[in-house]
Amino acid sequence: SGAGVPLWTNRYNGPDNLDDEASAVAVDGSGNVFVTGSSGFPFGDYATIAYSGAGVPLWTNRYSAPGNSYDGATAVAVDGSGNVFVTGYSGYFDGFDAFHDYATIAYSGAGVPLWTNRYHGPANGDDKATALAVDASGNVFVTGFSASASPRFEPAYDYATIAYSRTGGVLWIKRYSGPGNGNDYANAVAVDASGNVFVTGNSATIAYSGAGVALWTNRYNGAASAIAVDVSGNVFVTGGSPGSGGDPDFATIAYSGAGAALWANRYGGRGAASDFANAVAVDGSGNVFVTGSSGVSGGDSDYATIAYSGAGVPLWTNRYGGSANTFDEADAVAVDGSGNVFVTGRSYSAGGNSEYVTIAYSGAGVPLWTNRSGAGGANSVAVDRSGNVFVTGYSYGSGGDFDYATIAYSGAGVPLWTNRLGGTYYSD
Repeated sequence: SGAGVPLWTNRYNGPDNLDDEASAVAVDGSGNVFVTGSSGFPFGDYATIAYSGAGVPLWTNRYSAPGNSYDGATAVAVDGSGNVFVTGYSGYFDGFDAFHDYATIAYSGAGVPLWTNRYHGPANGDDKATALAVDASGNVFVTGFSASASPRFEPAYDYATIAYSRTGGVLWIKRYSGPGNGNDYANAVAVDASGNVFVTGNSATIAYSGAGVALWTNRYNGAASAIAVDVSGNVFVTGGSPGSGGDPDFATIAYSGAGAALWANRYGGRGAASDFANAVAVDGSGNVFVTGSSGVSGGDSDYATIAYSGAGVPLWTNRYGGSANTFDEADAVAVDGSGNVFVTGRSYSAGGNSEYVTIAYSGAGVPLWTNRSGAGGANSVAVDRSGNVFVTGYSYGSGGDFDYATIAYSGAGVPLWTNRLGGTYYSD
């Protein structure tokens, strides 16, 4: 489709008129859209916004830590009842220095705060949640990294994964410290239909039962950024792994639900350059879609999206070099009920500004449409049951700073609406 014209635009300028960046988007079964991120650096808050599928703002909730330190939401998920769960990192000041705790918040679908839980690790240092998933019973699983009991100002970090009941009760907490007691950063979490929980990051992929029993741990040379589970309980992990020349390649690994390695595929792109996969999604047939950044000569990069069958057979690879053939990085991927694949991220124009670029492919890899929209970059994508596509991230606002910007497309690529949350940009 063509670029289209948004039907309407809503702006929300946070109370401090400061820096804002949306990090994640989710959609419930009714098509309502939930966006979260950070708003108002240097003393920022979580800001979570709900829109109807038609783009009508429903509610906005902000969360500010005790002591009004910096808070940044990193992930959002919705359960089958429409309750919304947000997690990230929330600052505190101990009288001498500023650190962070995990902070996880539940809202009803109507925006009523239900509960808030903070996790303060054993080292009294930095603890930052990076990802969140919800099972069919509404239990919530949060993971990230947490300073260990080593020296406070030079700590090693461990994975720290926490399970909460739907009412906010702590069910279990599991920490993982890899060999050598180095830095272990968990980046992603997924849950299968049986309630088993899978966590991955730069150190290992770990499976827990819903009751928190460690089932298996697998290690692979590299750093994983994303994880997905298919309807059969197979687990797919992707990220980057050192190649023959030392630069990273895409590395995608499949495990059975019991932890048996099924296959591993690597993608080295175009010669000696860095390639790193940022996201993975699985369709109803078990096909696996991986996307990320793939280097080209001169230090530039393209989007690279790869499809594998559930058995690991490469099906197709598509690259996108942008309008200027400079720096293009895909950060997120989603699949609709028909198997169409939607990739989003940032792409630099000839003028040197990054823009949202969202691309749709058929399940067979045929490019369907490409939309470039606004200066900035998209961080997350979600698809509703009708095949509408929702993208969020950051976009230039007035004065050259950044705002939240959330865009809805029909499955055919027609922009339905755009919402912006005003402010300026900060990212650490």
